[in-house]
Formats: sequence, structure tokens, C-alpha cells
Amino acid sequence: MNYSQKDYEEMKLKIKISRNWDDDYIHEVVETALEKGRPICGVKTRAGTPCKKSPAVNGRCRISKHNGSPSKMKGNQNAKGNSGGSAPEKNKNAVTTGEYETIWLDCLSEKEQKKYNSIDTDLSVQIDEEIKLTTFREYKMMKRIADLAEVDYTTVQKVVKSKPSKDKQIPSVVVSEQEEKVLATLSQIQGIEDALTRVQGRKARLLSLKHKIQNNEMPTDTIEIEVTLED
Repeated sequence: MNYSQKDYEEMKLKIKISRNWDDDYIHEVVETALEKGRPICGVKTRAGTPCKKSPAVNGRCRISKHNGSPSKMKGNQNAKGNSGGSAPEKNKNAVTTGEYETIWLDCLSEKEQKKYNSIDTDLSVQIDEEIKLTTFREYKMMKRIADLAEVDYTTVQKVVKSKPSKDKQIPSVVVSEQEEKVLATLSQIQGIEDALTRVQGRKARLLSLKHKIQNNEMPTDTIEIEVTLED
């Protein structure tokens, strides 16, 4: 088909060129559009040729495979590794207080692995270590509660300015968000206090266990304790 360079450039401007198209494919799309005498969608079909349908406002035709979500397009990698919307295995996004955090040995750093391998598994040593960790966890949780309780909420305010009427001035209205913030923080404090109660109960059981061992009240080969790796 004979066409001038001007016709070629004008048609090219009317087509929505994808940044994924190379020069050869762009040339093929423009030539196909010139043969049709109108702009075309141009998206590569399964046959490897440009889609010849008339484009919509967005530059593509109304075929669902052209306008579908990226996750459904052929060759798309956006959802790779996702088995139905859940987080990938060993993901730590949901870790909040760390009380029930799962420790994956193959995910430990070199420093953490050295620490793990250096742990003494002697029962008495483990109980003493667990008591220390639990006591320190108590301290951290109580400090977090104290920090939340000391937040100054009087500065959390929103000012709504109203337009003055013609006959008198209407002062600005101040709407305080203090109550909402306080309620949210009280909920946080309550959650930490509940967890703290569980931690203190664990500490009490450990102390009782240590007392029984020291007084030979139970054979050590029947005792099971949980070993927790901390930073």
C-alpha cells in the first residue's frame, strides 16, 4: 500500500502506543491501521498479529483480555508465589508483640544462627535463662504501657472554621479528637496488659518448676519446657 510519511506519522499519533512494543511491532501496527484506514487497538493477539478492532476512548478495544486486570493477562507475574491471597510462607507481617512469633531456623541471620547454636540445653540453665527472658519481657511490656499512658492528647485537635454571617461574627468551632485517640490508646494498653498477665503466669510456673527441681520433688527426665529464641 502506498502512503506518505506524513500519513504514517499522523496515523501513528492516533494510536495508543504501548511502551512494551518494539519499533518493528509499532511499524506493523501503523501499517495495519493505514490498510484499515482508521486507528486500531493494536494489542498483540495470540496469533502474534495486531488486534484490528476499533479502539475505545482508552485506546484499546472492548475485548476483556485487553482490558482485564493485570493478574489475568498471559505471562503476568504479579501474583506469582501467592496461593490465593495469603501471605507467603514464613512471612512476618502479622508479628505484633512477638509473644507467639514462630522461629524459622533457615531464616535466621548468621549472627542469629551462632546465637542459636551456642544455647546451653542443660535444664537448669534453660530454666534460669527463660526466667531472665520472661522478666525482661515483663519490663519491656510495662515500659510500653507507661509510654502510651504519657502521651499528650491535648494537642490532638481539629479546627473547623465557619464563615461569618453578615449581621454578626460566628467564632471558629473547635472539634476535639482527644476522646477518640484516648479510647484507641486504652485499647492498646488493655491488649498489652492482657499479654503481660500471660507472661507473668508463665514466669510463675517457671519459678515453681525451678523450686521443684532444686528440692528433687520431680524427676528431671519428665520435665518439658519451651525454649524461645530472642534477639
